[in-house]
Amino acid sequence: MLDKKAKEELRKKAFFRKVKREKRIVAIFVILSFALLIWVLSFIFKQAISDGEHNLSNIISLGAIIATFGAALLAVAQVIERDKYDRILRNIDIYYKDISKEKPWRRWQFLNRTSRLRIYNNNVVETTLQNPDVTFDVGSHEIEVYLPTVLEDFYDLPAFECYFVMAKNKKYFLTNAIKTNIDLDGPSGYMGWCCLYDIWKSVMLFRLSRYITKAGILIILSSIMFTVYYILF
Repeated sequence: MLDKKAKEELRKKAFFRKVKREKRIVAIFVILSFALLIWVLSFIFKQAISDGEHNLSNIISLGAIIATFGAALLAVAQVIERDKYDRILRNIDIYYKDISKEKPWRRWQFLNRTSRLRIYNNNVVETTLQNPDVTFDVGSHEIEVYLPTVLEDFYDLPAFECYFVMAKNKKYFLTNAIKTNIDLDGPSGYMGWCCLYDIWKSVMLFRLSRYITKAGILIILSSIMFTVYYILF
């Protein structure tokens, strides 16, 4: 049997494995998506500017149209981003004040999720931040969902897993909650589930809007780059 310290160490390793895997998959997807976006913009310029229409006014007009589209995309994404961030903060406040009624846990943003520092006597100091988690009984098993508190948590917690495991088990949780008559107002009850689910759903939309914002910036910069290229060459 593993002691408490060994179990906690295994849990910590599993946590960081999930986060690293998630970050790797997201990074690959974003890089490929942005590369495809640049290729599409390049293709549009090549098709729109034929040899017979290779003049300054056509090139500038095309660049302006694409840049305007990018700016509109950027503006819409930023509105969604601000709305979802405000919603997340309100939900966190509701969770602590009205649902769990516990003293709020808040991550200090100046601390990294994990850090390792070798000091002068050759000892190594390691620190790890652990967000609070909430356990929900879905009938056949229990699931643990982390509670984010600051912007950094949206990226160094397993956000996709937290959201999709709740989306997948939503009906199972509700069925089990009704059957076992659990405390609906408690942190592990129906209200806690709805609050956490809405938080992670909003985190997903927040992160998506962030990527769309970057895509809008990329479209604007690419339109300028291709416009200058076709004017000069």
